[in-house]
This record gives sequence, structure tokens and C-alpha cells, in this order.
Amino acid sequence: MELDAIRARLERWLGEGYEGLIFESDSQPVGYALFRATDPDLKEPDGLYLRQFFVLRKHRRCGFGTRAFRLFQNDVLGERRLVLEALASNPDGRAFWQSLGLTPYSVTFELKPDAAT
Repeated sequence: MELDAIRARLERWLGEGYEGLIFESDSQPVGYALFRATDPDLKEPDGLYLRQFFVLRKHRRCGFGTRAFRLFQNDVLGERRLVLEALASNPDGRAFWQSLGLTPYSVTFELKPDAAT
């Protein structure tokens, strides 16, 4: 995606009740987390839904993502439940989350229009 499209998408989500956290290294942004209550209608939410957790490619596989998640966990999540989605087409992402102790909760299926018979 182009930067303007990403910016517009993030602005829309932030306007819809999501919160954001930017991760920096040497005072430069290198990643972010976008999250909200798992059920924003509850007076006391049961946890958080992590919509996006992004780290620039050049900062991956060097421990930055793990450190960023631990900061998120300590500063935002606390003792609440966390729910997130990892694409089936992203085995590295799924492995990352499992390495942090998350366990699969559900599987989402889709039927693409061109695959219907």
C-alpha cells in the first residue's frame, strides 16, 4: 500500500475507537500496534483486540518485535485477554505469535466468488 492509503486507513480506525502505540528505535518510528476493546459495548471490556501489529521489515528477526510486544503487554494489555488474527498465508506471523505464548483460538474460512461451484 502507498503511504497516503495507509495513513487514511489508520486515521479511519483511530476515529472508530481504536488506539495506537508507536514503537521507536533511536527516536525513529519502526512499528506500531493498533488495538481496541474486544467488545467496545461492554462497560468493562473482557480484553483487547489487536487489529494490527507491524514492524518494519529491516527490524524483524532481531528481537525488536518481541521487545515491542512485551512493552505493549506491560504498558497496555496488563492482565487482560488478548485476541488477534494472523493470516493463514503468513506462517512467519503465526510462528511469531506462538513463540510469545499465544495459542490458536479459532479458524476463519472464506469462499471466494470465483471458487464457488
